Amino acid sequence: MADSSSEEKTEKPSAQKLRKAREEGQLPRSKDMGLAASLFAAFVVISSSFPWYADFVRESFISVHQYAQEINNPEVIGQFLRHHLLILGKFILTLLPMPAAALLSSLVPGGWLFLPKKILPDFSKISPLKGIGRLFSSEHLAETGKMTVKSVVVLVMLWISLRNNFAAFLGLQALPFKLAMNEGLSLYASVMRNFVILFIFFALLDVPLAKALFTKGLKMTKQELKEEYKNQEGKPEVKARVRRLQRQLAMGQIRKVVPKANVVITNPTHYAVALQYDSSRAAAPFVVAKGTDEIALYIRQVATENQVEVVEFPRLARSVYYTTQVNQQIPFQLYRAIAHVLTYVLQMKHWRDGAQPRPALNRHISIPKEVLKLDGENN
Repeated sequence: MADSSSEEKTEKPSAQKLRKAREEGQLPRSKDMGLAASLFAAFVVISSSFPWYADFVRESFISVHQYAQEINNPEVIGQFLRHHLLILGKFILTLLPMPAAALLSSLVPGGWLFLPKKILPDFSKISPLKGIGRLFSSEHLAETGKMTVKSVVVLVMLWISLRNNFAAFLGLQALPFKLAMNEGLSLYASVMRNFVILFIFFALLDVPLAKALFTKGLKMTKQELKEEYKNQEGKPEVKARVRRLQRQLAMGQIRKVVPKANVVITNPTHYAVALQYDSSRAAAPFVVAKGTDEIALYIRQVATENQVEVVEFPRLARSVYYTTQVNQQIPFQLYRAIAHVLTYVLQMKHWRDGAQPRPALNRHISIPKEVLKLDGENN
């Protein structure tokens, strides 16, 4: 067997590997999404609070001028500090939407996950050898490339913004204080709007890239997929789940096909086979459903609910069960026995209609040895 480490990782990560990565705190994250959301929140807050910010700055300058005249008075200094701490607190409150927006938006690619163990320091991550390896990883190279491109674009936009607005900023000093504040905040908002649009564009590119790099990092070789499937297949809980799903699928199919059957032959409880004869579909009767134990009981239940005749014929039920698959015609060796059962079913219908005496089923009819299956025989 070839070493799986030498194989190319071409397969998408399995659900188990994705789940394990999530448990270890590995999720696709976009730094640009958080930055764009934070800038957008700042733009909305500042744009909608122009008058308040103007009054805030004006009030600060006035209070500084007033308190400066009594700077040597300890009581005045205390009032000054309390006043400005109150102003600062109001200002900080207006900034809260920014980190909140950054935090919430950063969760978009991978969702929320809290792992207490991630709070503890992992000293293995500060290994020099591992650090050198990470420097040349595809993720690090991609991140370096992104940062270089973004830095160039941001510097170009910053230069354009300064060139276009430099004269306007210089002209603010000639305006009255309140008008200068309003004009300054308007210029700031205009410049900031362009940067918000730019970083939203970065984020729209970064989110799918983060997901693609995350998926690429978890890709598996074909051998890894096979080994994982074998390991999973052998677990008792997985086997039980597969059997449960198989039973559910089987019961769903039984509910559809058994009502169309002409007869259900039983063992009476361990085996059940549902037969249908439709000359337009097949030249001989064919099995539409079969099962043992729980499935057999369910076939009987569905047949009874839909007035399909249930016939107890243990030898014949086992023979049909082991020789014929679902949607397969019965073997020619069983034609005579099945014909006898179908005739009995027709006679039972006539009896229920009052057209004849109750018929008797001959359970001693011969079944050829090559198709006769006794209890315990599975082949």
